Amino acid sequence: MDIKYIPKGEEGKSCADCKHFERDSNMQGMGKCFGKEVLAGGSCNFFEPKE
Repeated sequence: MDIKYIPKGEEGKSCADCKHFERDSNMQGMGKCFGKEVLAGGSCNFFEPKE
């Protein structure tokens, strides 16, 4: 299944809220997800909330 990334996620369902997201301490508002650089405010079809 392909990742369908969008640059602006719904409130509470953004990359920053996802368990797969790893915040980049060097770049504010950015991080990595499945090996790709993404915006913390984006989202995708693999979203899973943090526990």
